[in-house]
Amino acid sequence: MTGLTSGTLYYVRVEARNGVGGVSLLSQEQTVFTTSVPPGTAVSGTYADISAGQGINSSGGYSAAIIDSKSDKLLVITANQANNNKSSLFRCNLDGSNCTHTDISAGQGSMVGFTLSVTFDLLSSKLLVVAGVNLPGLYRCNLDGTNCIYTDISSAQPAGSGGLPFALIDPTSGKLLTVALNSANNEYKPSLFMW
Repeated sequence: MTGLTSGTLYYVRVEARNGVGGVSLLSQEQTVFTTSVPPGTAVSGTYADISAGQGINSSGGYSAAIIDSKSDKLLVITANQANNNKSSLFRCNLDGSNCTHTDISAGQGSMVGFTLSVTFDLLSSKLLVVAGVNLPGLYRCNLDGTNCIYTDISSAQPAGSGGLPFALIDPTSGKLLTVALNSANNEYKPSLFMW
C-alpha cells in the first residue's frame, strides 16, 4: 500500500475471494500502525514487566505469544511455575501495560503444559493453546482466557509423543495442525497431529 502517513493507525480488511466472488470466512479486519522505523531496527527500546503480580518464576520454562488484533492485546502463554506449572495466559496492552493473569489449565493440574504453542480459531474467535510434555493437549478458550476446555489430542500415541509442540490452522481444511517432537521409544521423530 502506498500513500499512508507514518505514525497513523489504519484499519485494513484483506479479503480472499474464490473464483465466483465469494469471500473467505478467514478474512478479517486488522489494525495497522504505520511507522518509518522498520521493526527491530530502532536505536533504543523499552522494557515492561508483564507478570501481572504473579511473582518469581511466573514465566515458566517456555512461553509463546500472539497478538489479538481485534482487541489490540498481547497474549502470552506460559507454564506458570509460581502457580504449580499450570498453563497460564498473560493478557496485556501492546505496550506491556495493564496486564492480567488467567489460569487456563481447565482443571488439568500441574505440569500438563510445560511447553506451549498458541494460535487463533478465527471462525469462532477462540484462543487455541497446544500444550505438550508427554502427550499433546488442547486448551480452547475465549480470547480473554475464560471458559477453557481441555482435549487430549494425542490420537492414542504413547507418552512422550507431544514434546515442543507448534500449532497452526490449515486454512484449506480448517483443521488444527500440531507438529511435535515424538520421543516415545527414544525415536525422537517429528510428528503431525491433525484435529
